[in-house]
Amino acid sequence: MPDGRDDIFRPRPDAAAPAAPPGATPRLNLDAVRQRAREIATEGSGSRGLLPLQITVPAERKSKLAEGIEKAIKPDCRNAYADMGLLAVPALVAGAVADVGCRW
Repeated sequence: MPDGRDDIFRPRPDAAAPAAPPGATPRLNLDAVRQRAREIATEGSGSRGLLPLQITVPAERKSKLAEGIEKAIKPDCRNAYADMGLLAVPALVAGAVADVGCRW
């Protein structure tokens, strides 16, 4: 009784390509290739358009009061890194770019 492990090495009948006559150049069906490319491109997306559209909702803008409270919590930059001397420059630049750290 054969176990099913030998079947994995045999070609599947639906995947076998028709044999081309000897000496003939293989031909591609470009319409089938384009159709398959369209199927792959739209796989997993609900959109059927040319470009997938993803809309992001912007974050809520903070009120001026909330921004003022957050700014008040931050230490003053003149005093925050005063003991570091010139080594404070990278920390001050990074804080200013990312809007974190100290307040100006």
